[in-house]
Amino acid sequence: MQCFAEKGVICAKCGLVGTFFALEIFKSCAKPHFNLYGFNAAGEEILLTMDHVRPKAQGGTNNLDNAQTLCGPCNFAKGCRFPDEDRAEIDKRLKDARDEKTAKRRQTQSEEPVSESQA
Repeated sequence: MQCFAEKGVICAKCGLVGTFFALEIFKSCAKPHFNLYGFNAAGEEILLTMDHVRPKAQGGTNNLDNAQTLCGPCNFAKGCRFPDEDRAEIDKRLKDARDEKTAKRRQTQSEEPVSESQA
């Protein structure tokens, strides 16, 4: 509920608006809790969730600054990935690190003495 109070009830990706909360009890969770729902264009109820912008599996935290509201389909499509801008930055850093490692390896190979059998 705190995420929705701070971040709003609109899916950050597709704009689906959450319109009502339902008090639900699931077998896997003994105490009841509120879930936010909205309606898609076809009139179907869609669950809206609190999503971790940087997934916990990728080092994200439970802090509100790492939270956003996503509808179920958008959350499922995002999966356990970084947002596009984060992914691009990480890919760049990984590429730079690989390039640096390759350059060091080449430099080391060019500095190795040539044995008499290779000459």
